[in-house]
Amino acid sequence: MRNCCLVIIQLMHVLLNCALDLNLLDWSSSNLLAVCLGPRLYLWNASNGEIHQLLEMDNETEYVSSVAWLPDASHIAVGTSTMEVQVLQSATLAFCATQSPLCWLAARKLS
Repeated sequence: MRNCCLVIIQLMHVLLNCALDLNLLDWSSSNLLAVCLGPRLYLWNASNGEIHQLLEMDNETEYVSSVAWLPDASHIAVGTSTMEVQVLQSATLAFCATQSPLCWLAARKLS
């Protein structure tokens, strides 16, 4: 089982570092565009033209690797090169949770 976990971690690291597998923008149903630019995540409100920096990674070698809105645009999930997924509430732009992908894998095996 331990070898399997190590393989999963190595594969996730390769995927997060592969430019072909990055999901660097996503448009919400409430007309907000999330754009990942290196270590930063920006939100552009297409209705009024406002731009907000939502997130900046702590280390310059880290980057935002993916972003996805829930269909109702209530929350946004942000994947990072540190292999974490951060969930933010779109109305307040407040962080709700930070999870490692292995937590999700373990939860799926338990259900």
